[in-house]
Amino acid sequence: MLKIDHYSQVQPLQKSSAHATPSQQPISSARGQVATAQANIDPTSVAVQQAFEQLPTQSEVDLGKVAAIRQAIADGTLQLDDALLAQAMLDFHKK
Repeated sequence: MLKIDHYSQVQPLQKSSAHATPSQQPISSARGQVATAQANIDPTSVAVQQAFEQLPTQSEVDLGKVAAIRQAIADGTLQLDDALLAQAMLDFHKK
């Protein structure tokens, strides 16, 4: 589970041993046996948690792509679809 504080920083939520979660509390069944509840973790939550764990190690900019675009500009080989670029700009500003 993730916690977002008022500074918009995402941090993993720490479990406290003082407060038991529902998945840690025993549940009595109809036959008198005690079973432990199984937490059902959403796969999307797991993927988001893994992404946030990897985020500090990733560069904010794809430097390889930047270098390739700079080289294409320098060589005069950069090709842009003017209509597609204009549409992307309009779509961006409609948000």
